[in-house]
Amino acid sequence: MGEIYHGRYRVEQGVAVEIVAPVCCAPGDLSLPGSLPESLQEGEWFGLGSAFAAYEAELAPVRAALSGGDPLAVPDAGALARQAAVRGRAGIVPAEQAAPLYVRDKVALTTAERLARGNKA
Repeated sequence: MGEIYHGRYRVEQGVAVEIVAPVCCAPGDLSLPGSLPESLQEGEWFGLGSAFAAYEAELAPVRAALSGGDPLAVPDAGALARQAAVRGRAGIVPAEQAAPLYVRDKVALTTAERLARGNKA
């Protein structure tokens, strides 16, 4: 759908802490770190993930504002396990209650939406 998934996190004592919830947007709509409230702008900002490779031109202004990044970084089970170990039992639910986070609840564009984006019907 020509969108990127992104969230913003702060690392505190080795744990990623969410400061902006995950969302989807068009690559050109990703805001620069300086557009956040002043209290969230401190520190260095890094961009991770395949969107920086897939939308290199569109994300160039954002990447220029970052301290660094890695377009090849992808999450893996080991990283998830390390985060869980650091967090301890806080927020853990029984397996039958676990559910995925759907950032986009819409899986396709309507014909009108595709045409508005300049795509084929």
